[in-house]
Amino acid sequence: TKYSMYFAPKLSPMLAKDYYSDEKAGELIPYQDYLTKLYVLLGLTEADAKTNMQQYLALEKTMAASMMEAQNYGNIELVYNPYTMDKLQALFPSVNLTKLLESDGYQTERQYIVTDPAMLEAFAGALENASAAELQAYARMSIISAFASCLSEDYIKASNEFSQQMY
Repeated sequence: TKYSMYFAPKLSPMLAKDYYSDEKAGELIPYQDYLTKLYVLLGLTEADAKTNMQQYLALEKTMAASMMEAQNYGNIELVYNPYTMDKLQALFPSVNLTKLLESDGYQTERQYIVTDPAMLEAFAGALENASAAELQAYARMSIISAFASCLSEDYIKASNEFSQQMY
């Protein structure tokens, strides 16, 4: 497993699992505002940003409901789950994973490590059933997440403001 690739959603839920429960809905308001602000900074109107935020947050909630409890991520027996490409491909039937990985410059491995199988399965199911608009909302947040440190100071400022409100 020295050369195994880890396979996980590009974006995992940002907050702890319990934040996504109905009981904590009020505590999500700063996070909702933060996500909306990120979409606005990307160039969306306020109304479109709110719609994208709701779509993205719905995906996060789906994944969070299936996540392991935080303390289990330190248990090697639970986070070391070897998958073959065939097993991964079965989760994402509408995506040619081999072609996708190879186009990104990766060699197809004999095995991949999945740290949270239930969350990955929930993510795969959500993506398979997502509308084009929901996929776009997810893709936009993936881009923001990947490049936020290279974007304008407004993204860093938004992140710092959110951190101060939440923590």
